[in-house]
Amino acid sequence: MIKKTLIILAVFSILISCKDSDYNKSLSLKLDSMTQVTDELESRLMDSTVKTNKYKLYLKKEQARSENRKEAKKLFDKYGYPGFDMVGKEGSRQFWSIVNQEENDLEFQLTVLDSMILEVVEANAYAEDYAQLMDRARMKSNVQQLYGTQFYMDTITGMAISYPMYDPENVDARREQMNLPSLQEFLSEEARKWNANH
Repeated sequence: MIKKTLIILAVFSILISCKDSDYNKSLSLKLDSMTQVTDELESRLMDSTVKTNKYKLYLKKEQARSENRKEAKKLFDKYGYPGFDMVGKEGSRQFWSIVNQEENDLEFQLTVLDSMILEVVEANAYAEDYAQLMDRARMKSNVQQLYGTQFYMDTITGMAISYPMYDPENVDARREQMNLPSLQEFLSEEARKWNANH
């Protein structure tokens, strides 16, 4: 009985170590470092009250984002989409954030989406992140969004208004599949946050 238990434990340990071997600590730390730079610059930009300082910080932030995007492409070419098993949940979201902020390279975003959906199906990436990136990419392609993640603020009424979307009657069903709250809940929360700061 003891021998059988030891064998089971040994097999379990091997399985765990195999899973752990997928984790790339250096890549996770690299992504963390990349996003920390832009996050810090964004924070300093928000806190700055001097116009000339704000402009300098803005330029630095855009330069850092540009460097991050170049590095993200290299990482993607080497590893594909980094899921939870490779860089952890935070690292996976950090990579997504870099790609999501891309304004000029739609082709890269579409390529990432093709890879990311495979990880989402395996519960190895955030479905809600996929939905947001998909909507952004569709709108850049002059195609209506699917999930209603893209919106604008009506500064007069203080309401958050979703940009046009495909098949709006069924948007909440699509949002539920992506672990997103209903469209009305989402827009109400975004409006609440905006009004709290204005």
